[in-house]
Amino acid sequence: MGLKQNIAGIAAAAMFVTSGAIAGTLGPEHVIDTLHGQMSQHYDFVISLQADAQRDQVMLMDEITAQNVVELPILNGFVATLQVEEAFKLADIEGIEWIWYLHPDEADLTRNVVQHLSLALDKGALIANMSLGPPSGLYRTELDFDAPVPRTTLAFARQGRLAVAAIGNTGSTAPGSVNPWSTPPWVLSVGAWDHRSSKVWEHSSTGDPQAPHTWPDVIASGVNVIGPMTSTREKTAEERAFDEGNARFRKAVPKEVWGKYTLRSGSNMAASQVSNAAGQVAFFLTEIIKERDPEHGDRLFSITVGPERITAHDIAIARLTGRATSTADGGMEYTYWMDQPWKMIKQILVDTALPVADARPWEAGAGLVDPDYIRTEFGKYGISKPQLMAATITE
Repeated sequence: MGLKQNIAGIAAAAMFVTSGAIAGTLGPEHVIDTLHGQMSQHYDFVISLQADAQRDQVMLMDEITAQNVVELPILNGFVATLQVEEAFKLADIEGIEWIWYLHPDEADLTRNVVQHLSLALDKGALIANMSLGPPSGLYRTELDFDAPVPRTTLAFARQGRLAVAAIGNTGSTAPGSVNPWSTPPWVLSVGAWDHRSSKVWEHSSTGDPQAPHTWPDVIASGVNVIGPMTSTREKTAEERAFDEGNARFRKAVPKEVWGKYTLRSGSNMAASQVSNAAGQVAFFLTEIIKERDPEHGDRLFSITVGPERITAHDIAIARLTGRATSTADGGMEYTYWMDQPWKMIKQILVDTALPVADARPWEAGAGLVDPDYIRTEFGKYGISKPQLMAATITE
């Protein structure tokens, strides 16, 4: 399982305030009037049951007909295709916690994300990479924590785990519009960096300057990143020429597997790299916890950084955990203690991000996550820790 078993108990006690109780009702609120005019239509709905309710009992009480039923254990419920009229009936049945309408353009993706997060939880994964989001036409700037994916990532966090989400690729077309799944505070939101220009990638979604919850937490390299090629099709001639014409691709990928890897750009690629870094931090925390057997609130270690590492994001965004203390040279000492694992992992990645010149916090968050730096700084105990920038861990 990774971390100590009692961590899950600590994390399970976490309480969050969502945007409004919807127990026994149908959501989201902004589609209710439209659905009233479509009573005979069929759509996918996520149905969450109260703790002591049984699915079969609920479905039989009013002879509701559900099709394409898929279990969603992490939400104590399921997703199913229902007639709108039946969905309204279900909303008032005893044993129903909440029902959520899924837009047809995001229904399949939502179901798959919830299923995979449920599987990740079952497998004991500490980090879940969400390099995807709903279609950009469904991006919403307001917080909608009652939706199925935010509820799922919340359930994931309550067990100590961290979901890492791509912020989206709408920066050049819709500034301020971001993937809504990346916005909850218990999720690590990632934007894309362009190593060619040493700037935030022009297409990486950027937050609303007046709405800090929409800002990325960090960014990572997201342009021409080497990743696995989809197994459902072969590369086109243009894709082969692009990949094989890239010197970094030719050097990093053995020629016999060139067809299995490709170059891709986007915040999804950046999120994958941050997930890798988050896994290294999680491993470090696992080992230090094994070594010390701390209680909740016990000090674990500190990181000291110089003034060149302090950003506007550090000042504007409240800390999740730990303490930040100014040093004599204008830098900062970050002290971490035993807390919910997702909070520690996210806060460490934010604190160790490298500032990006001329980038504002709603564009770059706290800065650039360098997986090589993280692997070095949070490597195996007993090895030297050469640093990319001035930062030392003191235990």
